[in-house]
Amino acid sequence: MSDSDFLPAEKVKKIFLKRYNENPKNWSIIQKIDERKFINTFILNPEESWLLKEYPVNPYKTLGLGTTIDVKKDIIHRFSKPGFGFRPLPDTFLEKISSQSDLEIRKIIIDALRKSPRPYTELDKKIVLGGPLYVANDSSFSLDLISDEQRKLDKKLALELEKLVRKKYPQSYSLYV
Repeated sequence: MSDSDFLPAEKVKKIFLKRYNENPKNWSIIQKIDERKFINTFILNPEESWLLKEYPVNPYKTLGLGTTIDVKKDIIHRFSKPGFGFRPLPDTFLEKISSQSDLEIRKIIIDALRKSPRPYTELDKKIVLGGPLYVANDSSFSLDLISDEQRKLDKKLALELEKLVRKKYPQSYSLYV
């Protein structure tokens, strides 16, 4: 995919949710903050993987771009257990949090993670467990695990995002007096 094919992050998220609802198995999501303080989100699946790069405008809003990426199958497999997904929790879960030990609560969550993820559109429970979302530190996950071509694509994505941020939020790059 060329840099002219970068999509707004919101559009990529909608594509992901549509694909997830079609087949909720075998997804992994990994986030990492890069040296520019952009949030990198890797959405991994054996069929299709994405890289989102987002600038946090404020705690509730990001501005970003995304693109498809090729990821080595062993990387996808490394983060596949348990895979990302939405899983229903018992209706009594919130009550149990206040009355049970941490160990018992952990057991409920582990039991939920052992179940297959379900399409978000089919969830009818009040309480849903979403995740896991892996947050990588500097040494646990890097673009070095992907490929030279993907690293180049990441740099292009960062430059395009920086241009977009400068255009939409120029005050982010100006000096305060």
